[in-house]
Amino acid sequence: MEDNLTLLLADASDREKAYDRFPILGERRRLAAGSLSGGEQQMLTMAPFMIRPPKLLIADEPTLGLAPLIVGQIIEVFAELRDRGVTLLIVEERAKAVLDIADDVALLELGKLVWAGPRAELDPDQLAAIYLGQSNVESAPTPT
Repeated sequence: MEDNLTLLLADASDREKAYDRFPILGERRRLAAGSLSGGEQQMLTMAPFMIRPPKLLIADEPTLGLAPLIVGQIIEVFAELRDRGVTLLIVEERAKAVLDIADDVALLELGKLVWAGPRAELDPDQLAAIYLGQSNVESAPTPT
């Protein structure tokens, strides 16, 4: 696993900072990355970004298959990155997991845009209707 981290964090002090941020990775540094849990693998993926934040981070289903406790930890990492000025584009089926850190939201139903706008304007009933497949795709607002 340490080899994987070394690819993006060549400096040993940067890796130590990553282990400080994600202590479980430090404990498992001698293990093969493939033997890590799904949540630990996500932490390994995110660790370099915490040390050297990119301008833009795109994440596709970052919480897929993860336990709720790990989902919360991953969302905290995204919130930290956002607070450090990183632009995030997160595609997530569990919308509620990322809504608290979102500025703008686009909701899709069967590949069609059914709502887009500022997070503050998202109606919880509308979100529930989309999840239950009860939205009206034909009357979706035009994104701003």
